[in-house]
Amino acid sequence: MIIPTYNAGSEFYWLLRKLKAQKGLKGVEVVVVDSGSSDGTDTLAEKHGCTVVRIPNSEFSHSHARNLGADAASGDLYLFTVQDAYPASDTWLYTLARPLLRPASEDERVSALSATEFPRRDSELLYNAGVDTHYSFLGCRHNDRLGRMVERDHMSLRSQGQLSDVACLIPAETFQSYRYEGRYAEDLILGVRMIREGHRLAMVSSAKIIHSHNRPARYHLKRTFVDVLFLLDVFPDFSMPVVESVRGIVGGASALHALFQAWTPPTGAPAGETIAEFARRARRLAVDDAPAQPIHFGFEPLGPWLAEAIPADTHASRWDAELMRNMFADRLEGLAAFAGRVYGPIDDHLAVEMRHAVEKTLASTMGALLAYAYAGQSDARRPERMKALYDMMLAGV
Repeated sequence: MIIPTYNAGSEFYWLLRKLKAQKGLKGVEVVVVDSGSSDGTDTLAEKHGCTVVRIPNSEFSHSHARNLGADAASGDLYLFTVQDAYPASDTWLYTLARPLLRPASEDERVSALSATEFPRRDSELLYNAGVDTHYSFLGCRHNDRLGRMVERDHMSLRSQGQLSDVACLIPAETFQSYRYEGRYAEDLILGVRMIREGHRLAMVSSAKIIHSHNRPARYHLKRTFVDVLFLLDVFPDFSMPVVESVRGIVGGASALHALFQAWTPPTGAPAGETIAEFARRARRLAVDDAPAQPIHFGFEPLGPWLAEAIPADTHASRWDAELMRNMFADRLEGLAAFAGRVYGPIDDHLAVEMRHAVEKTLASTMGALLAYAYAGQSDARRPERMKALYDMMLAGV
């Protein structure tokens, strides 16, 4: 098992115990690649018999850390996982490995596979909705999915080639012939490369791993910015709207945020319909002449950047403000559909969760449009302030 770590926290002790207790295989080796933890994560790993590879935080990338861990591992199979994902049972790893070790038939033989996630009880509403949408897209929400090369468009490549480093199991020899590439989304890049060369991959719903997050709005702002740029870079047919006006993006976001701040989900009302009604209100909102306030969703460095970028923006802003509004409403409708299936009447706790989910959706939408604005400019014509935005948004993701 190969785990990149950074300040894994007190629960890491229980994860190591759970990993060491896995049954059904000859042995379990744990390699930890630590990038400068200050909370004793690396020392705890050594005490539990793990091989520890230490790198400076400045050298970390998702591919580099995992490749180093693979080089330090000695087993026949590599399981790439993360510091906050937990096996669901003591036989989880054996169950996950069976399709690699003992396929039921030649038709079911795969070259690598990943486990789908089962969210923790404290998972955020938006994460749960995102996982539901993602696994529905991949075709593994309720069943195992065999992925192979079908078409060359980005939708097919993504749905068939997805692997997930939350739990990715691959023979050592196969991995070393490919290795991870890229600063980000290294698991998807690996999967797409493999299916293009004839390999078959599996997303396994029958051996779930416990994993989820509860992250602030600023994370969703930055993460979506990076996601969009990754998709545009890796998949040439990934389409994007023409977005030119930072002032329009932020003006639309400011008007929508004001609408959000005045919104309180009513206790006892249906959760899904309440979000859907707010989406309808957002879609009707006039944003044409909305003043652009430097809204940053808790990502403090963005505030001063916006304060300089908005006055310097000479592009017409109406189209981009309306695009911000409509894209936000579209995303809320997806969130409403999930909430309607999963949740009943609103209580005090769910009302708070719904507000968090809506604000994070707004942050995510703004992150996507800022990425489109950045990508729509050629390197030669891109202003220095947009290059500064890129560096700022990618830092730490």
